[in-house]
Amino acid sequence: MIMNFKLFKLYVRIYYNFLLGKINNSIPKLNINSLGIELEKSLLIIFPLDEESFRVAAYSFRKLVDYDNSHKYTLLIDERFKNLFYFNSTQITYCKFDNKKESISYSSHIDNDLFDLIINLNVNEYFEIYKLIGNIDCKYKVGIKSLLSSKFYNIEYELDINGATESAYQNIKLLLGYK
Repeated sequence: MIMNFKLFKLYVRIYYNFLLGKINNSIPKLNINSLGIELEKSLLIIFPLDEESFRVAAYSFRKLVDYDNSHKYTLLIDERFKNLFYFNSTQITYCKFDNKKESISYSSHIDNDLFDLIINLNVNEYFEIYKLIGNIDCKYKVGIKSLLSSKFYNIEYELDINGATESAYQNIKLLLGYK
């Protein structure tokens, strides 16, 4: 199996940080019933960092305010997309993603907040997103299935055969209890 160099570099960085203890990957295993997840604390939804994927996610999750517990949602959105779509949510944290350095910065202390659930809507793999997810202690971590996803998520959804995200997003909405 031939792996491209960028992906290999990502693997090395992640496993190196696992060994140093800079990323926590202890994820509890769980069973979920058909009613969705009841939130005691809050939920973090990490929106995609590339524009095309962000537009798809923004459209798919445009009715977040219709969900039960929507007042407990925190959305992490790249500030470049601030004007692309309006989310009527109680808390939006804007981040700044530097694609060349592959670094992310945000003013909020979301890595110190208490969450019951983290949902990563990114299809592409980003070291800084994995680092953020790995360092937040919460019961449920949800993401799109990839080679590294089992290290970070206890719930993984697969893309369609053609690589489309709509079915994974639909399953995530069902997990949230969307009717």
